[in-house]
Amino acid sequence: MAVAVAAAALTATAAPVQAAPTAFVQNADGSRSYGGYVVRGEILRCYVGLGAEQGFLGRPFSEESGPERGYGFRQSFQGGEVYWTPATGAHVVKGEILDEYRHENYNLGWLGYPVSDEIPVRGGVIQRFQGAVVYWSPATGAHPVRGAIMDRYAQDRWETGRLGFPTSGEQAVYGGAVQTFQGGDVYWSPATGAHAVVGGIKEVYDHFDGLDGNGFPLGEEYRTRTGWRQDFQDAYILFG
Repeated sequence: MAVAVAAAALTATAAPVQAAPTAFVQNADGSRSYGGYVVRGEILRCYVGLGAEQGFLGRPFSEESGPERGYGFRQSFQGGEVYWTPATGAHVVKGEILDEYRHENYNLGWLGYPVSDEIPVRGGVIQRFQGAVVYWSPATGAHPVRGAIMDRYAQDRWETGRLGFPTSGEQAVYGGAVQTFQGGDVYWSPATGAHAVVGGIKEVYDHFDGLDGNGFPLGEEYRTRTGWRQDFQDAYILFG
């Protein structure tokens, strides 16, 4: 997966929260109290490393909650949330990626806990979770990619390949699933696996009722003597 940093690194977060310095109480157990909320342990270490209340996280506005799922903790701040487990460490989730995470029931949903912070890539950022990778760009917003569709996406060099950034999450369709990307769609079913439909073949496929008219793709497009061909369950399409 490409992780080249753009000249001006993008972020999926709105303008950082710039809080005025506030006094904290240093507690005997090593924790700190900020305005009545206690921050402790690895979440405190992460928070202080990011500038504490003067950093983009701002001030805490909840107590630490957990253990959730029996082993993890989280705490909310003005500029995002910090999640920690012994296996994954402490990571911040913020901005539109946090909005998507909230939509999928946070760490209690299928995404699980974050296993990285945001990572700049060309045109946007990614963040890795136990159950998927969430992609974000200004043009496409935040969307997770997982499972067999993610494996197919990896074959196409992730966001740097022909597919570009995802423009939707995975959507259930009769018999399988589909996910849309800037450069095409990836279809998956248990019988056919995950395959991309792109370019001129995608235009024809969509024109003739897409999945309903042609079925799932049986493989990738391939060159013939007269152009490009892709085989589907109920048809084949020639283009070029």
